[in-house]
Amino acid sequence: MKSEIPSREMGRQEALHVELSRQSKGGLQLISFIRVCEPLAIDTLRSGLKILHQYHPLLRARVEKDNKYRWVCDVNFSEIPIDVYRLDKEMDFEGEYSNQAKKYIDSDRYAYCLSIFCNHEGLVQWVIVNNIHAIMDGRSIMTLFLQLDQLVQKNKPFRDNETLPLGESIAKNLEVAGYVGEKHIFHDADDQKLNWPVEKVAPASKRQAGAIARLLCPEDLHQLAKIGKDRGVKLTAILCAIASIASVVLPTYKKGEEIILALDGRGLCTPRSH
Repeated sequence: MKSEIPSREMGRQEALHVELSRQSKGGLQLISFIRVCEPLAIDTLRSGLKILHQYHPLLRARVEKDNKYRWVCDVNFSEIPIDVYRLDKEMDFEGEYSNQAKKYIDSDRYAYCLSIFCNHEGLVQWVIVNNIHAIMDGRSIMTLFLQLDQLVQKNKPFRDNETLPLGESIAKNLEVAGYVGEKHIFHDADDQKLNWPVEKVAPASKRQAGAIARLLCPEDLHQLAKIGKDRGVKLTAILCAIASIASVVLPTYKKGEEIILALDGRGLCTPRSH
C-alpha cells in the first residue's frame, strides 16, 4: 500500500514568504555558500544529500494553492536541479552570488536547487544552496550540513528511507512553547484600537494609492556597491543616504522619506513572563 504524501496548510509567515518570493521573482530566496574542507567525491556528496532529502519532508516540498497555500512533499531528489562546475581559481563570491540571484525557483515544482564546484581533481570544494526562504533559514542550512558531515564520515545517523513527520509551522508552535503565538503577529482591525494616520480622511472604497517608488537599475547598484567597497562603506548605508537626499529633491507627500529597515521579529518570540 502506498504511503500517504505529507501535506499541510502553510502558516501565515510561510505563506507570506512564498507569495513575496513569487511576486519579486526570487527576491526572498536564500543563497548559502558551504566550503568543503576535506576531500569529498561528488558521488558521496550526492548520496548523502539524497538521504537528507528523504529525511526532511520540507526538502521534498512544492507549493499548491487553491484558496490557501499548502506544502505537498512529493518531490524526488532526482527532480532537484543540480549544476556541476569546475573551479580553476578562487571562488568569485560576488560574481557567483549575482549568478545565483538570477535563478528563479519555481516553487510549484521544487523548493531548492544546488550548485557544486569541483577542483581539477574532480573533488568537491564548494556547495551552494539556493532555496525559497519559507523552507530554510541560515540555521537550517547549518543543521543540514552538520548532518551531511555525519553521513560523509560514515557515521550514518539516518536510514536510507527514514523520514521525519511533517510538523506544523514554527509560528503555530510558539504559543505552545510559552512564547507569543501566531495570532498576535497581526493587530486587530478594531477602529477603537488601531488608527493609521492618512493625508486625507476618506471612506476605504474611495481611497487612492499615494506611494512613489524609486528603483535603481542593477547596473547602478553594481556601481554603487563597487564605490562603497573601495571606501569601506556598506551598500545599505549608501542607499539610506540616497533616500535622505531624495526626500528633499523628489516630490513626496511629506517632507521626509521613510527608510524601511528589516523587521526585527525577536519581539514576537518574547516569553510571556518577560
